[in-house]
Amino acid sequence: MKTRPRVAVVPKPGSALRRPRYRAPMIPSPAEVVGLRYRAAGAARAWCVAPLVTAAIALIAWLAEGIADNDLLNFRYYLTQLVIAGAFIVVGVMQFFLAGRIARWCYPMPRRTVCPECGFSIERLRSDRCPECGLRLGDGLAEEAAQEVPA
Repeated sequence: MKTRPRVAVVPKPGSALRRPRYRAPMIPSPAEVVGLRYRAAGAARAWCVAPLVTAAIALIAWLAEGIADNDLLNFRYYLTQLVIAGAFIVVGVMQFFLAGRIARWCYPMPRRTVCPECGFSIERLRSDRCPECGLRLGDGLAEEAAQEVPA
């Protein structure tokens, strides 16, 4: 049984297979960014449990061994174990409180400086129309694009 070679489909002008116009879907809306930030901060806060559990295990081992040997307050002997537990506690607490900042750093609010119709850069544009496609830009988008970008 012979198989037929695959033939590339060439779209005709005006057909449904033509390339869609640029719609800037890669720029998330502010609501989507807030959702991403919320999930990222939640995941970072969930992962802060791991160092805290590790520190708790080290402290429980110190307590169990110290009580069994009747030298619980011999800090010179248990110094490395206590320092490691303290470091894990510091890491876990810092991760918990910095999770929001890390999420904001990972997912910044997008700057809307491209035309939503054609994708032309409208940064520092003074008019309310896109010079490429002629789309009338909203007042908020035109004002935001006219602002100078910080160096």
